[in-house]
Amino acid sequence: MRDVWIFLGLILVLGGVATAQPEWFASAGKWIPLMLGVVMFGMGVTLETGDFGRVVRRPLPVLLGACLQYGVMPVAGLAAAWLTGAEPVVLLGFVLVGAAPGGTASNVIAYFARADVPLSVTMTAISTMLAPLFMPFWTKLLAGHALPVDFLGMAKSTFQIVVIPVVLGMLAGSAGPRLRELSGKVMPLISGAIVAFIIAIIVAGSRDRLLAVPVAIFLGVLLHNGFGLCVGWLTPRLMGRSPAECRTMAIEVGMQNSGLAAALAAVHFPAGAGLPAALFSAWQNLSGAALASIWRSRPAVGYGEPRRSGLFASKKKTGENSAP
Repeated sequence: MRDVWIFLGLILVLGGVATAQPEWFASAGKWIPLMLGVVMFGMGVTLETGDFGRVVRRPLPVLLGACLQYGVMPVAGLAAAWLTGAEPVVLLGFVLVGAAPGGTASNVIAYFARADVPLSVTMTAISTMLAPLFMPFWTKLLAGHALPVDFLGMAKSTFQIVVIPVVLGMLAGSAGPRLRELSGKVMPLISGAIVAFIIAIIVAGSRDRLLAVPVAIFLGVLLHNGFGLCVGWLTPRLMGRSPAECRTMAIEVGMQNSGLAAALAAVHFPAGAGLPAALFSAWQNLSGAALASIWRSRPAVGYGEPRRSGLFASKKKTGENSAP
């Protein structure tokens, strides 16, 4: 849990410095894709081919999570922007965050929340690999009326920033278990520091706009994240999935890879498009940590077992839960 609070503290400190001294970060924007590539490489090192194999063994929760991730959150982002009266460039930023895959911090939150950690890792991996298709698709479909969206350019950037580093990381991780174990301990801190620095760059580039942001935009971020957490928990519960799976999907759907959204915003769109990503990143880690604290003190009833009631209750054990 300490890692989560350290990450949140870094975001707040660097964000404050970027607000006070934006010129310190002025020349760092061009390095955002490379920095996020390092984060994705670290994620790849911690993955194994077996993480993708779980899709075959447990297809329903993974597919359900992907549908909620890419079928609900982009539209929820657009709705949040409309409700708060966001200007076009900020509206696009909301959609971009909603269309992002699950964030790497979600796996840490899932661990502390006594959720299904293998499922969390699998959902993050699958949604990340699907990002080059769905991020530009939803951004163009839902926000193309607000600003021009280069579908192919976004797809190419996402592929370069996400897929290539993840694959290279997996190849590196396969060289030996020691590297994977070391990366699992070190990379969360390194990744957190990099993402916090990326957010600081975005804040610096949009300082004047950030200081003038109406309270409604902050409310939109809270609504977007809260809706993702709620629909991610309620949908599998109504389908009779296990309490651990419900927690996992809530975390995976509610927590986005805001660093990737910020990187694409910086590369493809005007200043201000990355603002929702910066705000979302800070808030989702606070809400995720708070939720994990509550759930950690309340072990899931029937942990590791699907619920026997619900609209589509399963009658088989899930058999692959992992939590402290």
